Amino acid sequence: MNATVPGTVHTDLMKQNQIPDPYYRDNETKVQWVDREDWEYQTNFSIPKETLDKNHIELIFEGLDTYADVYLNDTKILEADNMFRTWKVDVKQWLKPNNKLYILFHSAQNRVEELAKMDAAVEQSHALADQARKFQALNANVITGPLTGSVPEIGQSADMQSLDKISKSLLTAVPRLPGSQSNFDSVNIGKSTLSPKAPKEVNDAIARRYIALDTLNTEKQEFLNNWRTVHSGSTQGADTVWTKYLKENPILDPKHPKEALPNPDRMPIEEWVDKTYYSPPKPAVRSAAPKAAPVPNEPVVRGGKVQYWGRDKNGNPVLLERPKS
Repeated sequence: MNATVPGTVHTDLMKQNQIPDPYYRDNETKVQWVDREDWEYQTNFSIPKETLDKNHIELIFEGLDTYADVYLNDTKILEADNMFRTWKVDVKQWLKPNNKLYILFHSAQNRVEELAKMDAAVEQSHALADQARKFQALNANVITGPLTGSVPEIGQSADMQSLDKISKSLLTAVPRLPGSQSNFDSVNIGKSTLSPKAPKEVNDAIARRYIALDTLNTEKQEFLNNWRTVHSGSTQGADTVWTKYLKENPILDPKHPKEALPNPDRMPIEEWVDKTYYSPPKPAVRSAAPKAAPVPNEPVVRGGKVQYWGRDKNGNPVLLERPKS
């Protein structure tokens, strides 16, 4: 299907008679599916040799609405997420005489709902972490295990019944932030859940994993907000940086995986990002003064005098002469 650029998906579809005019009568309700779809734009273009020979070549996008992946010759060169800015990409390394530009526009409505799910996931992890702390506090005064946890409810103490109630509430799915499961995987919760039938030390380890997950979800949400502020609203590269941070700074101590103890050597995300990505460049090493260039030392006879090269008191080459002997 042909498209007009600059333009919109709706106008292109209308020109191809794929949708009715959304401003006519109740047609708006009939075309809402357009906002739920991802759309692809593609074009081919050629570059003259004199342009390819330049040291610096940029592609400039003045209005990508809104979440878009841009590919040049099958290489992703940009992840855009803000239509109210200009995007500039140095594409010198990917350009050829004949090129293909491909842009995949993701549904903004779907993406916004995904961000809302992220907020909801963080709120849910807060609630689960609070429940885990309550379970820990009760479990400190109540003996749990296969025998005591199997006592019928009618014979259970009030604290044991509270533990059982919390356990059942935690059987719901543990929240995972949309777009990435690295936080969930890094605390290794799996299918574990707090239970009156488990020994206290087992419950303590599981509770620490719930609390660690909540900490990571909160930290990542704050990290993404800071990343957007620093990068003009873009989240390009943020997930890669976060995953690298988790790998280098696990929240749980790798020396005690079973106990799920906090990692005492973990660097805070702000400090790690500053050190890894925003540290000041190292001062350039001052090179030694260049050695003085050699001067010709072969004497030449001119006009009855011998001319030869030497140096003045400052070390600069100078032509000297003496009488011919």
